[in-house]
Amino acid sequence: MILKAQRRHLAQLHHHRWQDVEATISAATHAIYQALRGGTWIPGQRQRLRQLAPGTWEQALAGVLSGRPGRPDDGPARSAVEIAIYPDVMWLAARSLREHSVPP
Repeated sequence: MILKAQRRHLAQLHHHRWQDVEATISAATHAIYQALRGGTWIPGQRQRLRQLAPGTWEQALAGVLSGRPGRPDDGPARSAVEIAIYPDVMWLAARSLREHSVPP
């Protein structure tokens, strides 16, 4: 799943300006985090997080999703959450780019 997301990421970079891809990925990441804060999980996210941070995934998620303003800390917990949501972020970003961007 992660490798498929990476291939999707590279494909988007080949079809769109990198600035547009990165901005769209940032917006998709923000949207996924907002959904997680609201209690909405996309199938597979929790399972991937459990695999990446066995025994500590709940603390990892709580630390990253805390209500602090600004970007969460860049620690190991953040990495586990970022990897867990990456396939969904890339799916959302690809869909958004397809619907709203004009390729170069």
